[in-house]
Amino acid sequence: MAIVSHRPRHDDHCGTWAYQAPELLLEEPYDHSVDVWAFGVVLYEMLTYEKAFFDDFSAIQGEFNFREDASRLLHDLLRGMLAVDPRRRLSPAAIAAHPWLTSS
Repeated sequence: MAIVSHRPRHDDHCGTWAYQAPELLLEEPYDHSVDVWAFGVVLYEMLTYEKAFFDDFSAIQGEFNFREDASRLLHDLLRGMLAVDPRRRLSPAAIAAHPWLTSS
């Protein structure tokens, strides 16, 4: 990953709604954690072959259905990446160190 901008918060709107974090959908200022959200959505879709969110409301609420047969560690990782509150979202370093990725 690379830092593209040194501004701590942004307010321009871009991207596909299905991958946008709640703060983008609500047109609030945002930071790099929106990329963690988008990565979480992509990971969810790659593993389940389903859309993470059916509409903006479910994304804003952080409501996604998780398969019961998925591991607890994967569920924990996705919950951290898809936390509605950007301050509670996992950092890239925390994702890289997460047990779902590091355990064998």
